[in-house]
Parts: sequence; C-alpha cells; structure tokens
Amino acid sequence: MANPWGRRIPDLSDKELTIDQKTWLANRVINRQETANELSLKTKISVFTLYKWIRIIKSGAKLSENGRQRIIAQEHLPKIEDFLTNSKTSIAASPFEDEVHKYAVLTAQNRKGISEAQVQRPSRRTLGRIEEQLNIKTGNAEIKNRRKKNKKPAIIER
Repeated sequence: MANPWGRRIPDLSDKELTIDQKTWLANRVINRQETANELSLKTKISVFTLYKWIRIIKSGAKLSENGRQRIIAQEHLPKIEDFLTNSKTSIAASPFEDEVHKYAVLTAQNRKGISEAQVQRPSRRTLGRIEEQLNIKTGNAEIKNRRKKNKKPAIIER
C-alpha cells in the first residue's frame, strides 16, 4: 500500500485518521520498515497509540474510525428496543441485562470471532448508555419509551 499522504508524512497529532491510514502506519512497524519510536517522532502520534493499533491488527480485530467500538453493534439496538416494547408491563433488570449481553456476544463474535465465555456482562454504565441511545428513561420501578407512543412501555425494576 502506498503512503496515503504522498511523499512526506505530515504532523498527524491532532487529525482524525481513517482506518486505512491507521493500518498503513501500523504496518510500517509490523513490517519493520520503521520503529514505533521513529514513526512517533515523524507523525507526533504517541508510541502507545501506535502499539495499540499494531496489537489490534495482529489480533485480527478491526480498527475503528474514532475511539473504542461500542459493545453492541448499531444493528442490534432495534432488536433490544423491540424486546422492551414487546415485553410485559413490568420486567426485572436481569432479563434486560441478559438481552443486552446476548447481543454483546453476537457483536463480539462478528467482530473478533471470540466465544461467549470471553465476553463480560455489561456494566451499569453500559446499560445506561444503551438506555440513552434507545431514548429510554428508567426510574425506580419504571421505564418509559419516549420514542414510540403507541406501544406499551416496559418497566424495569431495580
């Protein structure tokens, strides 16, 4: 693959890089064309970041455009929302967590091909982010789906 920036590598410290650019930089170190320290000095990208990209590429996982990949792929969120809207009026928190974990396992298997035992249960913070993405508000014993007014909201009891 040719240098994505032409002959010279610019200062990349404050730019968002594409996946191809990150892969090209990591492959420079993997193929021993340059050391991570040399590349870091040229591009102003930290050595830690370069090694992180190298580790991801060597493991066979996919790099992401910006930041960490979400625990659940975007295509699984409507399925979780359907689970909530089609469930009975009141559900405990554990079935919701089980449903989120199920789709986290599917996402991890699609991205990395790892087993279910290697996927951690979603944290309370992760569950809160998913509820926020689905535009769901939780309370002590209620959950309101603000997006679909015609469907019966589910209730999560904590």
